[in-house]
Amino acid sequence: MKERKLKPEMGRPRIFTQEEIEDMADELLEWMRAKPENVFFKYFCSSKNIKSRYLSEWEKQSDYFSEALSIAKEIQEEKLVTGSLFKKMDAGIATWMLCTNHTFTHPTKMAQASIVVMNEDEFVERVMNKKRGLDVKQDG
Repeated sequence: MKERKLKPEMGRPRIFTQEEIEDMADELLEWMRAKPENVFFKYFCSSKNIKSRYLSEWEKQSDYFSEALSIAKEIQEEKLVTGSLFKKMDAGIATWMLCTNHTFTHPTKMAQASIVVMNEDEFVERVMNKKRGLDVKQDG
């Protein structure tokens, strides 16, 4: 009978030792630096036959893993920005990743945030005040 490489979790989930978690942190950083296309953490997890949810669990359990994951996210951000800037990856995917996983705001969201919504009466009042020389903004 062929030995299986993947042993599904039956019952309780697998418990990783602190040493295994720290080894995985080192491997994550090595993987992120190995190739320009190593961007998505889920690909790393699938290459290790582990569930991606472990990353957030280990981040809470281990300061070492938390620091490594933080560095990996910075590497990811840099790869997404430079990859899209130099047209080595799809800018749409890069923008989506930067907006959902990093502190970037999509330009359309920024434009929407600056739009003032007012009813007709507020508009007329603002126009009349402007004509009278009362350039008072009444946003609120």
